[in-house]
Amino acid sequence: MLVSILIAICNQVLLLLALGGLRPGHARAAGAPSTSGSNVHSVIQDGWLPQSLSLGSLNLAPLTITPTIDTEFDAFGEINNGWGGTFKPPLEESHQFFENSLEPGLTGDLALGDYGRLEGRVSGVFAMVGGGLNAAATNYGDLQGRDFSIDDGYGKWTSGNLFPLLGVDAITVIGGRYTYQIGDGFLFYNGNQGGGDDVAVWLSPHHSFKETGIVSLNSHGLLLEGFYLSPNDHPDSHTQLAGVNTELRTFEAMRVGLTYANIFHSDTPQRHGLNLIYARAEGAIIPQIKDFYLSSSFAAESNGDKVSGAYGWYLTPSYTFAQLRWQPTIYYRYASFSGGGHDGNRNFDPLFYGMSDWGTWYQGEILGNWITTNTNLNSHQIRLNLVANDQFNINLIYYHFMLDSHSQTMRSAPVRPITSTDLADEVNIIADFNLTNWWTMALMFAVDVPGRAAREITGGNRTWVQPSIWTGWNF
Repeated sequence: MLVSILIAICNQVLLLLALGGLRPGHARAAGAPSTSGSNVHSVIQDGWLPQSLSLGSLNLAPLTITPTIDTEFDAFGEINNGWGGTFKPPLEESHQFFENSLEPGLTGDLALGDYGRLEGRVSGVFAMVGGGLNAAATNYGDLQGRDFSIDDGYGKWTSGNLFPLLGVDAITVIGGRYTYQIGDGFLFYNGNQGGGDDVAVWLSPHHSFKETGIVSLNSHGLLLEGFYLSPNDHPDSHTQLAGVNTELRTFEAMRVGLTYANIFHSDTPQRHGLNLIYARAEGAIIPQIKDFYLSSSFAAESNGDKVSGAYGWYLTPSYTFAQLRWQPTIYYRYASFSGGGHDGNRNFDPLFYGMSDWGTWYQGEILGNWITTNTNLNSHQIRLNLVANDQFNINLIYYHFMLDSHSQTMRSAPVRPITSTDLADEVNIIADFNLTNWWTMALMFAVDVPGRAAREITGGNRTWVQPSIWTGWNF
């Protein structure tokens, strides 16, 4: 079945390429009318693929009920998995595997006239892995793992025009199983850390926190919200936290934000009582050069003797050559997550991070997805993004990874003394295909070369190679 699916997907890609929709040279300058995707659009409009495809809605005014189905599939090949080194479970036994997820859901929307709007949603995720041992060996002993569990289950009220001086939908109240996200996923993005999606590690189709309570005011460029969260982790650590998040968006060139959170209960000793301060800023800070963009974040954590002097931060300048063909954007990012200290008390807790774009915040399609988390890790990243048209773009990403200290935080690797912090170098090539508004695809190729630290930790010295494919359908 896996082979037949891959063949079908490849045939569709080849057909699209043959029809000319993805040829280079069709990129447009910023703000120009879109003619770049005309070939693809004509193919879609001529009946090869419908541009829009949904299950429709049931209108019981003032109530609207909308069913949804999201499904994803990926397949991976592995050469020299784990650099050929020693891990428990044995990563070197991974050669190929695939994952699949299916999420049916139901959304209800109730208009309340002058009193705003109510929304509710419930969804469940079926996830599976097969074809062999995955790259992190999490399915060791159960190669055909599968799971079904609830993801969304929340209610949401927005104020509509109830408070005209504040603006439309200025106040929002949310409760239940909900996905709460801040910014680009640096700390708050994925509420399910090792829960029901264990069997589909890369897809990670679950995102909702097990419990949320959120009240937000979004008015005239100011966002102010209070939140309560309990992650859906497994085994359940009974972690609970509360905090305040603010963002200021009144400046044309810059957006700034500040978050404070306290984990007031957790079965994990380092987390119980943890305090977090998280500041961030981003924008086109030079008005005369709007193609230059800068983003940065800094987070500090403290918890008495258990956590002291732990920090995580990054700085990312980027520049878009908007008038050039394919509109190349070049990014550089330096990211640093502290580690080490007395009994690991400087190990930064990355909390509930996730991926909002390639390279954030699973750093490296190999290292960040299968081996490391964002603690005791520093990295240089250089990224080139090329946009051919609305249907096709390419990312080329290079990383140089270093340990922040000689203490070891790599998953399942044997504990050995090391003399170097030079961890690895990795290159990712990713091609994105946005075939329609309901079908997307990515072809990925990653190479990771172990540095001296990785060789000392694992005993492996081979280049890890990983080709892969992902596709998703949303109805």
